[in-house]
Amino acid sequence: MKSIRERLLRTFLAGAILVIALFVVTSYFIESLPFRLLISGIVVFALAIWGAFVTASVVSERLQRQHRELVHQALHDALTDLPNRHLLYDRIDQALHTAIREGEQLALFIMDLDRFKEVNDTLGHHVGDQLLREVSRRVVTVLGEENTVARLGGDEFAVLIPNASTQYAIEIAQQIMEDLERQIFIEGVPLEAKPSIGIALFPRHGEDTETLLQRADVAMYEAKRNKLGFCVYEESTNPHSMRRLQLISELRTAIREDQLLLHYQPKVDIRSGKTVGAEALVRWSHPTLGMLGPEEFIELAEQSGLVNLLTDWVLTEAVYQCKKWQQAGIDISIAVNLSPHNLHEPHFIDKVRKLLAIAEIDASQMELELTESAMMTDMNHAMTVFNELASMGFRLAIDDFGTGMSSLSYLKRLPVDTLKIDKSFVTDMAEDENNAVIVRSIIDLAHNIGRQVVAEGVQDRDVLELLDELGCDLAQGYFLSRPRNANDLVEWLHDSAHGVKSMREKLKVMPGAAALDR
Repeated sequence: MKSIRERLLRTFLAGAILVIALFVVTSYFIESLPFRLLISGIVVFALAIWGAFVTASVVSERLQRQHRELVHQALHDALTDLPNRHLLYDRIDQALHTAIREGEQLALFIMDLDRFKEVNDTLGHHVGDQLLREVSRRVVTVLGEENTVARLGGDEFAVLIPNASTQYAIEIAQQIMEDLERQIFIEGVPLEAKPSIGIALFPRHGEDTETLLQRADVAMYEAKRNKLGFCVYEESTNPHSMRRLQLISELRTAIREDQLLLHYQPKVDIRSGKTVGAEALVRWSHPTLGMLGPEEFIELAEQSGLVNLLTDWVLTEAVYQCKKWQQAGIDISIAVNLSPHNLHEPHFIDKVRKLLAIAEIDASQMELELTESAMMTDMNHAMTVFNELASMGFRLAIDDFGTGMSSLSYLKRLPVDTLKIDKSFVTDMAEDENNAVIVRSIIDLAHNIGRQVVAEGVQDRDVLELLDELGCDLAQGYFLSRPRNANDLVEWLHDSAHGVKSMREKLKVMPGAAALDR
């Protein structure tokens, strides 16, 4: 507005000077006053038209500039000045048309920053904003002007690379990661901006904007979940793929129509050689896909809200199997894995109590396991539920111990009986000294606070002997026995001279896993 006023004032002054000058000149040459006034009026009218034209042009220029600014604001992120989601969609559509016409590929990245929330929570949003600006600058520097870097919101970005092969897309992702690995200093504080990048490619992974974005997003979460840095989309990881959607639909039927079954993997006391328990592991006898392991459908059950129903089935089946074995004189406990969803189920405790009453079985014959990482997500609630289960007589175990960064103060207060060392530390501990040190530390820690220790993933004699030397209590793994159905397990218990010979005696006479796993 200031520039418009200045230009109008200049126009008015110029016109006034021109009118005065013209009046003086006409006064000198023309004696007739009316004629002089007529000439001056004509000049004033012309000046008014000129002023109106200048005003209109100035206003038009101002409006055009404001329009350009509004369009830019509508299509760009206010913090980083990168294209926003709307402009990204438009550019993807244009790039797809070009790729189809030219027979080319294109790559789409979805990227976010690991642990960015901690920066905001610890140092404040103003520091987080500066970090996002620096990340934007670095990614744009890597990509160049021919590619599009967009901010979708928060710490989430998108990258569009026209005419890109899979290998080229991977190379660009690696360059972005390398550039962001360099420390970023904000207000003198060194910060990290480690990204997780998901990659989807046209036409391999999708032929429209929404599909490519969704699949790049799936790949990004896969990269984040597995700490891969970047990940190219795979159908098997997509929670919305047709096969997975079909399995979710069929899982409800499988639970209702008894297509599920339990296998049991023995847990052996290393000192005595006796099988003292077994872990119940669910299997799905699918009518067309054959036998499916839990890795094929447990995550689906959690995503679809079926996990509570599935746990009910597993727990009921395990309780009645335990009762059958008790009646047959087979004195072993059965362990059942819980989902974190079970802890938040309003009537879970009541259902468990009712099940025990109907089956007429003592809770001490059952063991309930929850992974360490699941427990750590809501430790206070987990402690409340575990205290109630412990008061009922259940044995309780923390599964996959060593992977979840446990708080030792909570560990001491939790009413758990057993720590199960994650198999990632156990399987190769005879060759990996670091893993052996970790296993030794967990065993010492557990024993010092009065907990029993189970080592999962025992695959060979060397590991078993080393566990014995370290004072581990129980062992579980394929060297001892694979998971078996209930009848096979009973035969194995009989054939393996259950409870007769010590594990040391067995190891002296048995040449390998086959002898133990007959």
